[in-house]
Amino acid sequence: MFRIAATILAVLSFTTAVEAQLAVTEVLPNPSGGGDQIVELTNVTGVNQDAAGWFICWQFLYYEIPSPHILAPGASVRLHVNSNGVDTASDLFMGAIFAPLGVAADAITLYVPGNGSFAFFNNDNNIADAVQYGAGNQPRIGQAVNAGEWDSATAFAPSPALDVSVAYDGTGDASTDWFRDVSPTLGAPNVTPGSGASTVGTGCGAVSAPVLTSVSHPAQGNQDFRIELDTSNPSSAALFWFNVGGPDFVPVHGGACTLHVPVGTPFFEFIFFTNGAGEINLPTTIPDNPSLPGLTLTFQYLVANAGPFPPFDMSNGLVLTF
Repeated sequence: MFRIAATILAVLSFTTAVEAQLAVTEVLPNPSGGGDQIVELTNVTGVNQDAAGWFICWQFLYYEIPSPHILAPGASVRLHVNSNGVDTASDLFMGAIFAPLGVAADAITLYVPGNGSFAFFNNDNNIADAVQYGAGNQPRIGQAVNAGEWDSATAFAPSPALDVSVAYDGTGDASTDWFRDVSPTLGAPNVTPGSGASTVGTGCGAVSAPVLTSVSHPAQGNQDFRIELDTSNPSSAALFWFNVGGPDFVPVHGGACTLHVPVGTPFFEFIFFTNGAGEINLPTTIPDNPSLPGLTLTFQYLVANAGPFPPFDMSNGLVLTF
């Protein structure tokens, strides 16, 4: 497990029952040169929304968005933390009266409009969105978990580096739905690095074809990325291999199976064993390496099969583009 991770590193809603109207979509906590820390808030619906009265919370501090502040569908507003300036349609300045965001770790929760009382902020159902980055168990994140707006109090998005934001991919409410953005798009739609992960083919098997998938995005610095294999062969030996480049289409066993990993140099392979459920879960931290964007890797599993011919099953291919 550690060898494969090391090798890849080297190669490379008003309530929980209501759909959210506004969402936190990007955070820049570590700007250089005395720049402003920024929280991006976006209208995620197809109609105009008034952001007035909504609250942004961090470290038990609360900022209420002034009235009126209409956001068109898909439009965003940049909230400048602990900074003075002139408010506009696209930028709101909180004033130098708040503590800054945590540079390495913090949590931000978004509350629907309300009276701003102690009881209001302690009501989980008033949380409409949340993000936690850098480390777990930040203030208010437990409430966000209860509200269904975050996956776990210990789960967190990657910690942004200098002038790097943590950005939302547009789907879900989990830490794996966030990625480091080395080219922040504050005030504009987020751009997920590369084309992400895609599967190739359907695999083949004497009993059932193994399925190879990924969790989260193959984004630079993503500490939550992992590769998963699901097969009907418990406790079986599985050859895991990958190579640099896009998928190949080499027929094997008379065309019953297809080899997708491009054959060449370098070529990497490792042996693992499926668990009692016939699964392999391979955590793979992606390095914070600026040379990764544009790199493509193709992965595939070959699983030993003690049953009828052929003597092995092959998964589909998995292509990661950074």
